[in-house]
Amino acid sequence: MQDFYAIGHITNDLNPHPHVSGSVAYAAVMAKQFGYKPTIITKCKVDHPYIRDLENLGIKVINLPIRNSIFGDALTTFENVFDSNGRRKQKVSNIQEKIDIKDLNYFPKISSSAIVLVGSVISEISVDLINFLDKKYKTNFVCQGCFRSVDVNGYIHASKWPDLEKLRSIHLISISDEDITIEGKINYSILSQVKKLADITLYTLGEKGSIIYTKNGTEDIIKPFKLSTNEVIELSGSGDIYTTAYILALNKNHDVKEAAVVASLVAALKIRAGCNKDNYGLKSCSSKKDIDLFINKNKERFFAFLESNKLLTDTNIINSL
Repeated sequence: MQDFYAIGHITNDLNPHPHVSGSVAYAAVMAKQFGYKPTIITKCKVDHPYIRDLENLGIKVINLPIRNSIFGDALTTFENVFDSNGRRKQKVSNIQEKIDIKDLNYFPKISSSAIVLVGSVISEISVDLINFLDKKYKTNFVCQGCFRSVDVNGYIHASKWPDLEKLRSIHLISISDEDITIEGKINYSILSQVKKLADITLYTLGEKGSIIYTKNGTEDIIKPFKLSTNEVIELSGSGDIYTTAYILALNKNHDVKEAAVVASLVAALKIRAGCNKDNYGLKSCSSKKDIDLFINKNKERFFAFLESNKLLTDTNIINSL
């Protein structure tokens, strides 16, 4: 069983009810469901119930020592707040201590064959640590948190990442149009800079699909798996699931485009959450069995999706995950 390490803060998401979340939590659950041995490396309050929740899902949690006592009881906490027009704003009410190069002494021994993912939610991973990890492993980086700033009222805004210039290189980086929409405009210069740093760049566009760039100049436009309005149940974590599914598919020798098609389908089924509004948070993640069942019941939709991405309808892309 191959090791899968996810590094970053686990979080407390308050909507619709308080529950464990965060990029690393979604990634670890996805990895577990597809036969990997997941470990989360994080910082949170000692003996927090969310650690037990994750362990009950078969995920090992390494809770790094907190150096500054003011963070002793902290758990990075997010809330979705809606204005009178129904527009969502994210608010952060608590932030745990950063994870940086000083914490390496408490990291487990990570084998060279392991998959390593860094999942930032609020700029909690130092760029020095990311650079160190990518020198030793083919590191995968969900960077959304690095493009977030917090105002005096706790509201989150997209902003430039001051340390982007310090990132030397990265195997794979996942970034969305939302991450780089600053003051209402997509900052394409950030995307251009990221593409130069990463061997593979996953640029996700929500319901419009995604674009996969490689450092050698290839560009694949991926059509989304289309959902009806009543199928859109749980958007939180869908980008993390997309990225993790892509990494796992690539690890099973799919090519760059096939891996993206797998990721698009898996993320869509996470959003669909079995069309059950009670399946929020980690409960909305689809297992291999769930995906197989959906495909068998919706072959026409599945084959139309493959054809829209110019893949043969007999391509066995899911079963080989």
